[in-house]
Amino acid sequence: MKFEATSCFFNLVSRCSLDEVQKLVSANILEHLLANFTEDHAKLLKTTLETLYHVLLKGDELKDQYDGMNPYVYRVASSNGIHLIENLQNIKDQDIYNKVNRLMDAFFHTENVVNTGF
Repeated sequence: MKFEATSCFFNLVSRCSLDEVQKLVSANILEHLLANFTEDHAKLLKTTLETLYHVLLKGDELKDQYDGMNPYVYRVASSNGIHLIENLQNIKDQDIYNKVNRLMDAFFHTENVVNTGF
């Protein structure tokens, strides 16, 4: 059931507007996605990483309103999300490893982490 729900979120997030993503974030989509990172299901993890990537990409559109910081990156960081994402690098699946690196490079490089206070 989690995979199907996450797939629906992916389809929604990859096509919706910033306002719609903001409503999903207000409804705690980020926390639900982060909870998936404790599962041992490769397809679920890959879909969750892709969905999170699209949500964070939309968050980049809000940087001007938040002193150059992506508020969704901050929310993930403050929810222990960086640790959860980094732990996925230990999974012996090259695709997951690549998706984690792409996500970390795009949104959690040193400059972003310093800006969030973590």
